[in-house]
Amino acid sequence: MEVDNPYTHDIGIDDGHEIAQALIENISILPVIPSGTTPPSDSIYIEPLLVWGIEDCAICGRTQNMGTATIHNPLQGTSMTFPFMGLHYISHGRFVYDGTANQGEIDPIELCVLLEMDLAAIEELPEIAHKFGYHVMSFPNPFNTSATIRFENARLLHQLADTPWQANLHESTRIEIYNMKGQKVKSLPIVSPSQNHQVSVIWDGTDVYGKAVPSGIYLLKAEIGNSEKVCKKIVLIR
Repeated sequence: MEVDNPYTHDIGIDDGHEIAQALIENISILPVIPSGTTPPSDSIYIEPLLVWGIEDCAICGRTQNMGTATIHNPLQGTSMTFPFMGLHYISHGRFVYDGTANQGEIDPIELCVLLEMDLAAIEELPEIAHKFGYHVMSFPNPFNTSATIRFENARLLHQLADTPWQANLHESTRIEIYNMKGQKVKSLPIVSPSQNHQVSVIWDGTDVYGKAVPSGIYLLKAEIGNSEKVCKKIVLIR
């Protein structure tokens, strides 16, 4: 693979075929509910939107409708919309799609969480997560309450590498953890930086009530001082 190949995220590694196959298998069994009909309230489904026009796949030359498909998860209150060409490219093991009309990229981990797939069963997940900007958190199996996950500013606060943010660090500086519904899960204080100017937080995978949160995607939002803010995507696997 060439480094400048758009299907390798510029690091010379092809997208994951294992995770792509698992996604296609899960998507293929979903019920298709046309717009205007009553959707299910307790199961995942696909809402297609067909349009006039077709486009060609740059890999195999097959044509796809230029419309979109929306996958809804009513229990999560979440959804994802992408062109039919995007789904077609997943069948090729690739998440960057390049049709004659639609180009873009599908986040496979976000799609796995939407489909409530068992992320821990996918061996190539750490590699895929790294390519898509996630920090993988893997607890022991079975999970126990003593397991903790540490984050260092070298990973979490990399965007502030050229900013003298340590000088603005104060006791009220915290990291907020949110789920994909935008609900705050927990707040964690940032401890004083060490001599090498690194800070860390410890999260035991629980919410504000001390209850273990489920596997999925979470957002870490850190505010430094009164203005500097950074965000980091993480995926929690139980």
